[in-house]
Amino acid sequence: MELLLRSVSAAVTAREPAPFLEQMYEQLAGILGLELYVHHRLDGSGSFLELVAHRGLPPSHRERLQRLRLGESVCGAVAAACEPITVEDIQRGTDAPLRVLREMGLSVYTCHPLMARGRLIGTLSFGSRTRARFDESSLALIRATCDLVAEVIDRSVGETRLAESSALIARQLQEIESIYETAPVGLCQLDTELRFVRINRRLATLNGLSVEEHIGRSVREILPNLADEMEPLLRRVIETGQPAFDVHIAAGTPTEPDVVRHWIQNWAPLRDAAGRVIGVNVVVREVTDEMRIQSRLREAERRQRFLYEATKVLTGSLDPAGTLQALAELAVPILGDFCIFDILGEDGRVHRAGAAHCAPERRAFFQGALDRVPPVETRHHPAWRVIWDGKPVLVPRVTDGSARRSAASPEHLEFIRAMGVHSALIVPLVVGDRCLGALTFCFDISDRSHTEQDLELAQELAQRAAIAVYNMRLYRQALEREESLRESDRRKDEFLAVLAHELRGPLAPLRNGLHLLRLSTGGDSALARPMEIMERQLARMVRLIDDLLDISRISRGKLSLERVPVALSAAIDDAIETTRPLIDQFGHTLEVSLPARPVTVRGDRTRLAQIFANLLSNSAKYTEPGGRIEITAAQENGFVTVHVRDTGIGIAPEALPKIFEMFSQADAHRDRMSGLGIGLALSRGLVALHGGTLSASSPGIGKGSTFTVRLPVLESAEEPDGDTSTGIELRKAERPLRILVVDDQADSADSLAALLSLMGHQVQKAYGGFEAVARFEAGRFDVVFMDIGMPEMDGLEASRRIRALPEGKRVRIIALTGWGQSADRARTRAAGIDQHLVKPVALEDLQRSLEPDADRQSPRRDSLDRAM
Repeated sequence: MELLLRSVSAAVTAREPAPFLEQMYEQLAGILGLELYVHHRLDGSGSFLELVAHRGLPPSHRERLQRLRLGESVCGAVAAACEPITVEDIQRGTDAPLRVLREMGLSVYTCHPLMARGRLIGTLSFGSRTRARFDESSLALIRATCDLVAEVIDRSVGETRLAESSALIARQLQEIESIYETAPVGLCQLDTELRFVRINRRLATLNGLSVEEHIGRSVREILPNLADEMEPLLRRVIETGQPAFDVHIAAGTPTEPDVVRHWIQNWAPLRDAAGRVIGVNVVVREVTDEMRIQSRLREAERRQRFLYEATKVLTGSLDPAGTLQALAELAVPILGDFCIFDILGEDGRVHRAGAAHCAPERRAFFQGALDRVPPVETRHHPAWRVIWDGKPVLVPRVTDGSARRSAASPEHLEFIRAMGVHSALIVPLVVGDRCLGALTFCFDISDRSHTEQDLELAQELAQRAAIAVYNMRLYRQALEREESLRESDRRKDEFLAVLAHELRGPLAPLRNGLHLLRLSTGGDSALARPMEIMERQLARMVRLIDDLLDISRISRGKLSLERVPVALSAAIDDAIETTRPLIDQFGHTLEVSLPARPVTVRGDRTRLAQIFANLLSNSAKYTEPGGRIEITAAQENGFVTVHVRDTGIGIAPEALPKIFEMFSQADAHRDRMSGLGIGLALSRGLVALHGGTLSASSPGIGKGSTFTVRLPVLESAEEPDGDTSTGIELRKAERPLRILVVDDQADSADSLAALLSLMGHQVQKAYGGFEAVARFEAGRFDVVFMDIGMPEMDGLEASRRIRALPEGKRVRIIALTGWGQSADRARTRAAGIDQHLVKPVALEDLQRSLEPDADRQSPRRDSLDRAM
């Protein structure tokens, strides 16, 4: 009992189980004769026992007893059943579980579970080699000792855990305090009276006071400028127990009251253990920088959207007035309450191009006041100075004194005062080193003032506007140049038409006269040669006129072709027939070599013959008498190549690139040169219209030349046009017609009348439009040949008046004129004229026009094209 009392006393004061066990074993060993004790502790998994302390355990058995599974050996069985086991007469036993005890030489052994609050925490074993058994009093003492050990161990574990928890809490509190003090946000606690209970240094610094100066003072005392806004919201959190998140507060701080800063606050109720709200936890995050960034992003987006819309306006039209007025209306109120657009004209004067006010109710007043201001004419005007210097002017605050100094006139000063301008911005419109005008922005009704950011945006707008104005001017100049070119082209066409008319006029009586001579001489051989010369030279003159008109039509893209299958040989034969007199005149030898198999191309036979005739004529003129000219053709890869070679004067290398230019002629042999120098240019244009190419080559001066025509071959089975040429001879009229010949040129009228009379017709003449109408009224006519270009009354008016007469409906009116362009034909058609012939008319065309079935306005195609 004394031992038990001492054990209890020791257990009460024991803090560690190991010393207590050592002490208890020493005492028990002396009383009960014990040589062994073993203490096992249940591990964290609850499945194993771990050796903690021992006395008298042989080294050979320590490893075997270091870790035991529950149910394994005597200790494991005790732990599994939570019941003690006592074994006596161990040495006499043969049970396998007791082998370890026999090996240690024990005679008696007892193992008890260590239980704390009904929970197993380990086992405690005792053994003796000298005693035979434990009596009941010994076992009772051992059980009581085990209970005391379990209590000491449990208390030690609890105290250890408590100490660890306290240390952990202390660390956590220290960490929380550190976080509280070093947090990048403001933190504080308020009681139900909205007094500061706690606050971190960051929030205290934002409020402009120390931490100590906050404690115990209310929100209204610390932040009087925010109390009216914050107190109702904070009291609502206390009364409802509901948190408030993302509360935006914008105001100045006590240290910087004039600087607006922005915070986002989160307020959460603070509760006691019973759940009652005893205050508010406050988290304050400053978002001033974020707000500034967002504001800048919004401003940048607004600027880009504005500039995008401005660009749409500037590029949406080429009308300067409408575009600049639309831009002025777009610019308000972004850059000012009103805007004025001044443009420096090409005359050196400043013109108002646009003006707009953002307020509808102020627009009439604004426009009326602006109309009373004289134009920007002097360098005293701010807009003029900006245009002159090319530098912007920013006046954030306009005073009456500054207005008086900057006003260009009393009316200008009155405008500034009447509008109430309090801020102004003027930016130049600059492209390169040129200033094209100025943009003026003013605030009069809003409380805004212009800033550097406004200046940047205005300059960006002005730059785009300047480019647009510059492009509009370029476009207008281009239109003016185009109109000038069109006018020049029109005048050239008129000149060519007048030239052709004036040149054809004298040719008409010549051709008529030649027809009369040939018909009246009856084949007189003495006159045959002179007449051939005259006819050839007359035809040459007609061809020169036609070539001049053709090259003009090709350059304007107005020459049309008849695209039908054409035998290449037929076109070349036509060309040879045309140029044979010239070739024979110079005594040249002409050699022709064409493919045995017929070659067909798609094109206009007349024009193709014209191409080859120009080339042959060129070779004939630039080859010394008695020379040789070759024309050869070969087909290959879908093209036919025609070479016209001569043994003539050749072409200098430096002249080859210019040989196809208009009015280009060889420098050598100018004494034999004739023509206008347009034949090769015309030929190249005609070849191009047929989808081919024309090139020239020459070894050099005196070594001849080669001209090469390359044309696409028509591979289809279409038949080419046959030879449509017919021998032309004078045919006596089967039914004489009553014909009125009208021409102000007496030679033309007389010669044509004589020729028609020779055909057997009854002919009368009129030498003007009035006379023609009078003669028609006085007589009856089947046909009227009407000249167009006559003084006093032209042929068009005369034709209209004839058509208005009772007999004028049935008469056939044929225009015979030197005007032959398509517009001329359209005018004759509109005047009621049936056919249009161009002077000098060929005999076959003249006879065809009198045939009963002659197509109206449809003379033979070669005459038509040459006259256009």
